[in-house]
Amino acid sequence: PSIFRLRYVAHAARACECADATLHSSAQDETARAMPICCDVQVLQCTDPSELKDAPEEGAYVYGLFLEGAGWDKEAGVLCEQAPRELLTPLPVMWLRPVSSQGGDGHGASHASPTAALPAMTKSYACPVYRTAIRRGVLSTTGHSTMWVMNVQLPMSLSQSEDHFVKRSTALLCQTSD
Repeated sequence: PSIFRLRYVAHAARACECADATLHSSAQDETARAMPICCDVQVLQCTDPSELKDAPEEGAYVYGLFLEGAGWDKEAGVLCEQAPRELLTPLPVMWLRPVSSQGGDGHGASHASPTAALPAMTKSYACPVYRTAIRRGVLSTTGHSTMWVMNVQLPMSLSQSEDHFVKRSTALLCQTSD
């Protein structure tokens, strides 16, 4: 049996449930319980979820996320500067896939890290995902805000540094205030 077997297409408003469900579904398998897992994130070129013919073989497609503090270069598939007068940039469909953080050959656990899908000549930014634009919330027992969902590794060009996006408070939002 496959270790990671969740097929799902989710809107960003349900992204936190999707992330939990993806990890939980994988953790239910006896084999998966013994190995730590993380999420491999790949941003697709597709911007319209109706273009997707079917749910992925494993993991979930997530759409409806918005970038705040950065733009998205669709051709290069990397973070870039925001366009003038553009506060929020829609992110194309994202493929969220649970993988083993220890690598291996276990049916979907072939990647050793969450950045394994990134091209070799690309750097990445650990982008926080928040439920809403209001990032503050009650601190949970893990020390994170209740508005924080997870961090995803987004590719950026070699000419940019992670600090560049940290200083701009770049984040992904599941829901806008509109």
